[in-house]
Amino acid sequence: MLRKSEDVDDVKWDSFVIEANEFLEAGGAGEVEQVAQMLLETGNNDENTRSNAINSIKALFKGLPGNPFGRRGQKSSIPAAVRVTIDTALQTVEEASIAFYNYDEVIAAVTRPHGRSGETHFADADAYAASVVKRTKTQLEKLYKEGDWDGVNIDALMPTAEEVSED
Repeated sequence: MLRKSEDVDDVKWDSFVIEANEFLEAGGAGEVEQVAQMLLETGNNDENTRSNAINSIKALFKGLPGNPFGRRGQKSSIPAAVRVTIDTALQTVEEASIAFYNYDEVIAAVTRPHGRSGETHFADADAYAASVVKRTKTQLEKLYKEGDWDGVNIDALMPTAEEVSED
């Protein structure tokens, strides 16, 4: 006999569905999109399955760029499509930062953390990458919030020929 899942009221379910659909529309779910849609449909059709559907969808989305359910506390003011773009870019920044730091031991010697950190050197490539990722995330979110970037087209942030040419 199946155990009944805990009750999920309509407001909680509807809010969850809106957030999940926003993430799905942004293309963030990738290969698990169809499974997530089936779970949402099941929850819409049978109130008794909603809690299990929520837990299953959260598990499916875990670790995906832009996952709207991986954060506690106040929800982000950044739409799912923008979170997906930012998180995808940050994965590239992290990989490149680790490769840069590990390229030569000189990099570790001359690359220093922010003075307010109280540290004189980064502990390792991961610590360096985390610092670069944090700074980059802040910059991208600021560009989006101030209207200087649409949040989806990363190519729009590339410098123009005039911006990179020497005077």
